[in-house]
Amino acid sequence: MNKKELLDFRYYDDAALEDEARIESIRRRKAESAERKKRLQHNRVMAFIGGAALAATIGIGSKAMATSSKHPETNHTPAAAAPAPESALLQTDSLQDNEVQVKDTEPESDEEPAKTVPEKSTKTKPETADAKSEQSSNVFDFEPQVWQGIKKAAKSHDLSVEFVTSIVNQESHGDTQAESQDGFSSFGLMQPSLVYHFSEFAPALKKANVLSVLTSKSANEITPDDNTALLASFEQLNKTQRAKVTNVLCDIGTNLDVGCAYLKGEVAKVKQEYPNLSRDKQFELAAMAYNGGSSVVDEYMNGVKSPRVDNVEQYWQFVNSYYGQAKAGK
Repeated sequence: MNKKELLDFRYYDDAALEDEARIESIRRRKAESAERKKRLQHNRVMAFIGGAALAATIGIGSKAMATSSKHPETNHTPAAAAPAPESALLQTDSLQDNEVQVKDTEPESDEEPAKTVPEKSTKTKPETADAKSEQSSNVFDFEPQVWQGIKKAAKSHDLSVEFVTSIVNQESHGDTQAESQDGFSSFGLMQPSLVYHFSEFAPALKKANVLSVLTSKSANEITPDDNTALLASFEQLNKTQRAKVTNVLCDIGTNLDVGCAYLKGEVAKVKQEYPNLSRDKQFELAAMAYNGGSSVVDEYMNGVKSPRVDNVEQYWQFVNSYYGQAKAGK
């Protein structure tokens, strides 16, 4: 073998060896890459399991805090959320390490990297009182005109739609023509009394030209001393006159406006008298006052036991049940 042949043989032999080494290197890198991907997938699964356990633990703590916040007047301290499992934290670190290793060892691509499109913010604007009102659900299946009237009156008098809804459901179950038999001539959705709320009804009665059949006095001239005479006048009306007056008292807009004005007044009194109570507790006292008068609230708060107190306590149990349903939307 001459020198040229020898050189050619060595050249091809060396080239073959280099090709074989290159192929072996590629095989080794592929095997290592597959093993890394396998470990990475395993770590992701374990991190997900650990994260789920952590989320469940945090959720339990959050639920306890939410339950406590409904009754801030109590001294209940929610249990602290359990720390994240150590294994979950370690698995998360391992996941991050493996991701860095894969990024460093994977061969570079000649392709141009895809442009990252910035994600749109998922933050939502805080709900306004009006928005919350619109989202309130007609859980008691009131007639559409009744439901719309409730939302309008609640907004007009700065009251919770759910609170007004619970009072309406307790007083009339949404019956616009409801009439009480308690001797106080209470009518309509919120059952305001003609006797005790005559001055509030007077403008609507005057507009309907029926005010004069009840009294010769104006609304401003009526005093509590006239209540008995006013009730007697109502009872003496003929069928036609009574129907005209009743139509005014049961008008959805008028009735809800008078009822909500009275309810708002009782809420304001309670807030002024008991400013440190929770919002729900203030609603409780206001509902009691709406049913039995402001004086019964004082008796209740002073621990007095009487039929009046028993009655308003029972009244609140029903209203509170409806209030809870209205807030839950079911």
